[in-house]
Amino acid sequence: MRLKLTVLILALAAVYAGRLFAQALKFDTPYTCAGGITIVVDGCEKRGRLVVCTFRTFKNGQDLGGSYGPQDPLLKRLQACTEQRTTEQPAAPGTTGRGGRSNAAASPADQKSSNAKVEAEVVAPAAALEHMFISPRGAHLATAVQRGSRWVVTHDGVDGPRFDEIVTNRVRFSPDGARYAYFARSGEEYVFMVDGKELTRIPRTNTRLDLVADAGPADFSSNGKQVYFAIRRTGTGRNEENYCQLYVNGQPVQKSYSGSDPCKPTWSPDGNRYALIVNPVHTPVPRTQEVRSC
Repeated sequence: MRLKLTVLILALAAVYAGRLFAQALKFDTPYTCAGGITIVVDGCEKRGRLVVCTFRTFKNGQDLGGSYGPQDPLLKRLQACTEQRTTEQPAAPGTTGRGGRSNAAASPADQKSSNAKVEAEVVAPAAALEHMFISPRGAHLATAVQRGSRWVVTHDGVDGPRFDEIVTNRVRFSPDGARYAYFARSGEEYVFMVDGKELTRIPRTNTRLDLVADAGPADFSSNGKQVYFAIRRTGTGRNEENYCQLYVNGQPVQKSYSGSDPCKPTWSPDGNRYALIVNPVHTPVPRTQEVRSC
């Protein structure tokens, strides 16, 4: 009984502390986080059932740009950060401040930039939050939304082509966030879209897409210059008609004749080379019958 009461008290204390922190959240106030990260919250507003906040991120004085997201994950992130109670701006490179971190007085240009207002813009309905994807640096937003009986991918609020389906309802950004890719379905064809343009089409007959990324069928190399996906063919019982095949930049490359192993390459750090395990086609040896006399 005492154990249960202690757990209940701790849980209530955590909830109360979270509410106090939410109430104490201050706008236009730098929060210093680990790794030289500084976050400045510009404001929050209610969108449907969610409260969405806009914020700016700095790393060692460098402005990484503005972004936005649900309030609760942002609050949890800021709980591990320290509020700067002074009016100093995020650190500028090459100067020394508290804790050895650079925070010299900002130049007039920096002050003008830090005083800039971030304007919130509705780029997708609240129903699209389930299929919303933010680029790694927070500069771009993509969503998979339904328009009547068709589906589209929006990129920074701009609709792409309309399709019968967005495969897995996922959009994949390159590591630097500058490019994006997704698969759609048009009739009996898969359509591979990269940067808003059609790159190639694959017939759906006896074909399915392998998952090469996190629950997604397409991904980018480490430098973002190469985009790839893999398909799996299921033909007749003949081994040479059952395989997975890798496509790089829309072009088919290696085939691997295996029952379940994915065609998932491993890229070099510079993104110019990759390694792939390939299984050769297996051709059964014809059986021979030998007749012996007693």
